[in-house]
Amino acid sequence: SAGDVESFRKKTTYLDSDVLAAAGFGKLEIYVSAGFALSEAEKLELAPGTSLAIIANVSSLNPATFAVDGGVRIAGGAVNFSGAITTFGAGAAIDVSGSWVNGASGVPPVIKGGSIQVSGQFAEGVVLDVSGGGWYDTSGAKPKLKLGDAGTISLGVADAGQLAGLDLRGYSAASGGSLLISTDANVRIGGAASGDP
Repeated sequence: SAGDVESFRKKTTYLDSDVLAAAGFGKLEIYVSAGFALSEAEKLELAPGTSLAIIANVSSLNPATFAVDGGVRIAGGAVNFSGAITTFGAGAAIDVSGSWVNGASGVPPVIKGGSIQVSGQFAEGVVLDVSGGGWYDTSGAKPKLKLGDAGTISLGVADAGQLAGLDLRGYSAASGGSLLISTDANVRIGGAASGDP
């Protein structure tokens, strides 16, 4: 019945970020029917290369809401928030930049930047980082410097004016990153900002 559905949507599952970080998953998908929140000052740090997807599995008639106010760090990982009304607070940061490592490493580090796919409302100062990293490998007879390419940001915004307040990073000493922007509004590069939105 409709009442049972609404009762189910009001339930909340609490996940400990430290437990998730220690679990070592290579892929984490969370399907949500009502809402998802990453609290301010909370940092979810997962193993390098991990894929994290938070997906709303409901129709547009009963939309889910995502509130991202904390940080996500996955070296070379993939982060996707989709299917919901999503807001990113001023303290939100998604960092999938490659690692920087000096010296020998038992396991080759993840130095390539990852991918971020997000859309919604963005407060000024939100950080999206897909920069490439590097590894100064001293394990052999002759040290080698290995550089990682930057990754890809796929960004959907309803208000193109929010773009000016975002901190987008796709740096690399190898190949720079890619940026895909999807918006229903006008986008202009250069010139003076108009007083009419």
